[in-house]
Amino acid sequence: MLRKLMLRKVLSVALILFIFFAGTGFGPPAIIESSDGLTPLYQYQLDLVQKERNAPNVIAPAVAIIDGASGKALYTRNAHQRLAPASVTKIMTAILAIENGQLGDYVQIKVNGYAMPGSSIMGIYPGEVLTLEDLLYGLLLPSGNDAALAIAQHVGGSVERFVQMMNEKAAKLGLADTHFVNPHGLDEDGHYSSAYDLAMLGRYAMNNPTFAKIVGTKTYVARGRTTYTLVNGNRLLGQYEGVDGVKTGFTDNAGQSYVASVTRNGHRVFVGLIKSTDRYTDARRLFDYAFANFVWMDLALPSSPFYSISGKDGVKRELKVAVDRAEPFGRWETPYLRSFVQFDDDVLQKEAGDAKAKENVGSAKFYLGSSILGELPVKLN
Repeated sequence: MLRKLMLRKVLSVALILFIFFAGTGFGPPAIIESSDGLTPLYQYQLDLVQKERNAPNVIAPAVAIIDGASGKALYTRNAHQRLAPASVTKIMTAILAIENGQLGDYVQIKVNGYAMPGSSIMGIYPGEVLTLEDLLYGLLLPSGNDAALAIAQHVGGSVERFVQMMNEKAAKLGLADTHFVNPHGLDEDGHYSSAYDLAMLGRYAMNNPTFAKIVGTKTYVARGRTTYTLVNGNRLLGQYEGVDGVKTGFTDNAGQSYVASVTRNGHRVFVGLIKSTDRYTDARRLFDYAFANFVWMDLALPSSPFYSISGKDGVKRELKVAVDRAEPFGRWETPYLRSFVQFDDDVLQKEAGDAKAKENVGSAKFYLGSSILGELPVKLN
């Protein structure tokens, strides 16, 4: 029995070393055609390899790295743990205001920011008149809790109704570990979210051009009866390559929370973290990890005799997928990507140059190890 256990351990280490060196790559990765694609590795084996590689060394106990295009989780740690989110809550407040209000609406302010001691505020006061757009900048740049209340009153009719709207939107977005009690994120019983939900919320919000413009702005001046010079509290903006959003937060329960967005080479990645004591260092390390260890690949057919059809005219035409789709993969995963094409028997009886045949000649299935990634229609090039 002891010899069997030792042999199993040696084989496990050998498997990890093999995958590690195979994953370092010799040239650009490619999805290849092979009958081995159904069997080489199971997901738990790929997960084991990832754990053996250098995981990001961060302080935050709850983190998530999410690919912006696909929503795929690139790395998680306690990502679904329900924790106080602090002012990252305001992402939801802002997106609801943008989707349900008019930016040019004038808002009669009833909130006194100076009556909220120890709270981050825009500095508004009763009797002031500002546009909803001004309040959104006051909400997202200096993280004004007073602006959050003013927006909730204006858009929802009352703070209570607006919070109900927030929870309805969270449910619609599938944020299963999120529940809101207020629009600003100050600590209250029952007000919680998770690193994963916050990253996914940031991903949703950044698809809105108005939201993306606001959180990507360093300074803004709002003018009512008083002039408000608003400065973005996201210190990575302009200090780390590709940062274009989104929101910071802090409370005693949440510690330093953060959702950040980085776009490089056309690929956007989101980081969500809660309970850090150094969110900017954590975020840098998480983004460094993502861009160093993942590659974005099109689910496409390689140039190969396997993927061509000869027509009655003797001309060979290559096959290609009919839908563009890119996926991020760990560098250790790329040797185990495989594609298979299944042809439509009726199409094979036709000349390859037939117009109808060009539209759909079959389908391609893409695998990572034994797991199917997707199935896409195939056409003639």
